Amino acid sequence: MESKNSETPVQIILPFWETVRRSFLYVFRNRETYVKITAVWFSILLYEMFTGFPSLCNISPDGCQGGDWQYKVALILISFASVAVVVAYCRNIILKEELKKFAFSFGKRELKYILFNIIFIGIITITAVFSIFVFAYIGQLLHFPESIFNLTILIPLALTIYFSRFFLIFPAIAVDDKEMTIKNSYRVTLGNANRIFWGQVLMMLPAAALLILLALLHGLINSDNYIINFIFTGFIFAISFLDSCLKASFLSHIYQYFTYFQKNPDQLAKVETTSSQEEK
Repeated sequence: MESKNSETPVQIILPFWETVRRSFLYVFRNRETYVKITAVWFSILLYEMFTGFPSLCNISPDGCQGGDWQYKVALILISFASVAVVVAYCRNIILKEELKKFAFSFGKRELKYILFNIIFIGIITITAVFSIFVFAYIGQLLHFPESIFNLTILIPLALTIYFSRFFLIFPAIAVDDKEMTIKNSYRVTLGNANRIFWGQVLMMLPAAALLILLALLHGLINSDNYIINFIFTGFIFAISFLDSCLKASFLSHIYQYFTYFQKNPDQLAKVETTSSQEEK
């Protein structure tokens, strides 16, 4: 075990299934937190539907009404709401921030979160396009069979997994942690790219499954009734916010794990010893 002052950091291995379990349990055991954080945004989005914005486009193109600009505004608004929910949920878990009955916040912190999301997506997109171009160029020079070029579809996935080591920056932004830079996030999460990426994927599965079922049910009912569409839209918002809370829970728990053991490497040895004994 190396000391805190060592230039070579101690490698911290995230307990994957335990972190996933805790992240799920936190959300489902703290339903009141979900309600407090999402209530205002839920009301805003429902009001948006009352004013004619095409919120139902999220599950069915047939539910789209209004102009193209209205659809864009609806997408932007629910994106802003999702970011605000994630930030508030991260602060609640990490800072134990007390919530009011109708918690609402959107400012510099949320805008910075959105900016870093855009940067993150931009890095992956640019790197993926460049990598695919290089792969295709080399493949043509070396006369690779055409079937090999199908592997290029895996490049964006591989890059997203690799760059998931930057994910600690997002909960850090939520709690105003300026010490957790992109460089620090990449360094402290060494050897955990797959754990972080697939953990986030697991967090997204419940909402994805529910949205698919909701879309199928809406298609079976096949009704233009305003009340039915209103109910379906309400479920869309509720599921979308559930998705935000689940992802925020996972981000918060991995942030807490890595930052704690980064500051207390001596405690990591005790955890590893205990885990080894339990496995035996």
